[in-house]
Amino acid sequence: MDYDYSNKGDVISAISSARTPEEIKEIMEKTSDEVKNDPDLYLQLERKGLHIYAYRYMGEKLKNDEKFILEMVDERIPWASEELKKNKDFMKKALRRAIRPRCVVSNASSQLKSDKSFILDALANDDEGYLVLDADIEIQKDPDIQAVVLTKYEPEQTLQYIKNNIAEIEEQAQRKKTPLQQRDDELSSLEAEAEALIDKQAEKEGQDIGEE
Repeated sequence: MDYDYSNKGDVISAISSARTPEEIKEIMEKTSDEVKNDPDLYLQLERKGLHIYAYRYMGEKLKNDEKFILEMVDERIPWASEELKKNKDFMKKALRRAIRPRCVVSNASSQLKSDKSFILDALANDDEGYLVLDADIEIQKDPDIQAVVLTKYEPEQTLQYIKNNIAEIEEQAQRKKTPLQQRDDELSSLEAEAEALIDKQAEKEGQDIGEE
């Protein structure tokens, strides 16, 4: 069947006939901008259970439409514009509307993942505390953040996840260092050890003189 991809009804019919996410991708890529920016397209796809695959190809206008994104935050926030994802006021609204606040944090901009007040707001809207695993590593280490996590569901298990996550991130960062950077780290470590030995030796010599 030939479909008119500038016609919303045809696009819905085409997606309804699709068998794989890849086929939906091809359809949405052919679809006109006008149809891709029509909120009703997604409403009708939602009724058929086909909206999840279509969201990632929605029009730029809808990606920047706060009201549209907030209507179904958990499903739509991953495909919101980068501008919205770094807008703190909008993302705080999203936290309050989300069924799973972690999906908001995981899709937030790097600036917000490093924003302590934003993560505290996220934790205030969350019952478990696992969302902190998607925050910046320094935020995960923050004692105030960890103190809040201790008030959440399964706090000890969550804190252990945080520690494991920090260790994994630091290990990955270490592996990414160049051989020269690694050598600098090793030299710095050796220098620190040498200074400690010198101080210890000086302290011992001072004690020996005192005894004499």
